[in-house]
Amino acid sequence: MYHLFRFTTMGAPDTLDIASLFQGSPSTGEGMVINSSGDFILCGTQQNEIGAARYTSAGNVIFQKTSGGSEGGHAVTFDPISAYILTAGEQSGDFRIRRYTVTGGQSGVQRIDFYGGDDAALAITTYPASSANFAGRIVAVGNVESQTQGENIGVVRIISPANGGAMDGTFDSDGKLDIDLFGGNEKATGVAVQTDDKIVVSARVVNGPTTYLAVLRFNSNGTLDTSFDGDGYVLVNCNSCASAGNVSIQADGRIVAVGTSGNGSAADFLVVRIWP
Repeated sequence: MYHLFRFTTMGAPDTLDIASLFQGSPSTGEGMVINSSGDFILCGTQQNEIGAARYTSAGNVIFQKTSGGSEGGHAVTFDPISAYILTAGEQSGDFRIRRYTVTGGQSGVQRIDFYGGDDAALAITTYPASSANFAGRIVAVGNVESQTQGENIGVVRIISPANGGAMDGTFDSDGKLDIDLFGGNEKATGVAVQTDDKIVVSARVVNGPTTYLAVLRFNSNGTLDTSFDGDGYVLVNCNSCASAGNVSIQADGRIVAVGTSGNGSAADFLVVRIWP
């Protein structure tokens, strides 16, 4: 069962406790976003189906929805341009992007395969309306099972849902790319878009005996931005990073990424801030 709690600005528990989402076993909740009206939009997995839901700020249900089969839901975003809710997940080893109306009606599905292996979309965002060239386009990231190197970082870009939702051929020629930094276990877990349309990705990567929190930056055409630390990515080693989480961009352009840092016997919460 998925529980959603709310806290005051001082950290005290608020009265909100949504406990009826995605009931059934097994069920998990993995993503949440708040729209401009203050509604909570959530996604997760219920009994191998993607679950999506929307609640008012008071906790009243607007819709609860499960879709598909052999699927998992990992992340959600709201596109204010098209007014669609977008979930990212997996189905039978492929990236799975689902689109819902604000009332819960399913309005499109996209399934993206890289090499026929075990892939999963773990984070999703859209370009803002202020973007001159890419407003409303969808970016999703995750892990891709390559043919030779294990898991790679996967990135896809999709045309705005308002314009059909096809793969964006201006991004690495076919709308998708995977990148292998060190030939190890690599997984993208967060994504954000800068005001100059560059894409910032957080990931967990392994190089030899060390696991890093990595932050990568891509140009709008899908190439690594070599003006970012000389090679397009920054590696953070804090006693071996146990996991990577999401990434966000401050108003001043600085990049904030989160994860966990292991010290051999325990794990600590990790926050990293990087100059752009």
